[in-house]
Amino acid sequence: MPWAVGFITFINKNMTEDKSEESLIRRKRENYRNQRQVIELLKKFVNKRKPNLSLEVGCGDGYFSEMVSNLSKKIAAVDVNKRIADSVLREKNVTFKIADGRKLPFKGNTFDLVFSVDVVEHIDEDQQFINESLRVLKKNGLLILVTPNKQRFSNRILSLLGINRRYPLILGHDFMGEEVIHIREYAKNSLLKLINESRFKTKNVEIRGCFLGFSGNFGFVNCPKIFTNYCGSLFLTAERAA
Repeated sequence: MPWAVGFITFINKNMTEDKSEESLIRRKRENYRNQRQVIELLKKFVNKRKPNLSLEVGCGDGYFSEMVSNLSKKIAAVDVNKRIADSVLREKNVTFKIADGRKLPFKGNTFDLVFSVDVVEHIDEDQQFINESLRVLKKNGLLILVTPNKQRFSNRILSLLGINRRYPLILGHDFMGEEVIHIREYAKNSLLKLINESRFKTKNVEIRGCFLGFSGNFGFVNCPKIFTNYCGSLFLTAERAA
C-alpha cells in the first residue's frame, strides 16, 4: 500500500523534525499512554517488594527508574547510550552507567529487583540478556520483563488483511527521534521458553497481559485476563530460585 507507506513516512519525518522541549514532553506522554497498566503493575510489584537495590536494564530516558525511585532505596540504571534525562539523575537514589545488558558490570547476587521494559525485543542475543539479568539478581529476587506481544490484537487484524509482520520489524521512530527496530517479538509461549531455558532456575513465573486494542487511546487500558493472548504487552514476573 504505497499511500500508507507515504503517510507513515510523512508522520515520522514531522516527528523527528520538531525537537522542541514542549514537543518532546508531549510525545513522551503519548508514548506511555497505552502503557498505563504496565506502570500500575510495575509500581505494585516494586511497592510490594520494597527493594533495597534495584536495576533497570535498558533505561532509555530513565522514565521508569524515575517513576519507581520513591519505592526502592537505590536504583541503578544502565543503557548502551546516555539518553537518561537530567531530571532523573537529580534523584539522589538513582545512578547511571553505560553498559550492555548482555554483559552487565555487576557481581552476581547483587540486586533485589531487576526490571526491563520494552528492551529484550531489540537484543540479538536475547538468551544472554536474560541470563545476565538473572545472574545479578539475588536468590529469591524478582525479575520483571515487559515486551510487546507478537500475537496482539493489531497484529491479528493485519494478518486477517493479508499483512504479515516480518522481522526485523521497523516501526518508525520513537519520541526521541530514534529508529525503532524489533529484531523479534514474543508470544506467551516463546517468552516462557526464553525464561525456562536460562542458565538460572526460576520459580513463580507468571505472565499478565497489558492493554487491549491499538496504540494511543484506541483500546482498553486494563486487559482482562482471558484476553492475555491478544493484549499489547506481556508483563512477566519471575523469581530466581534459591
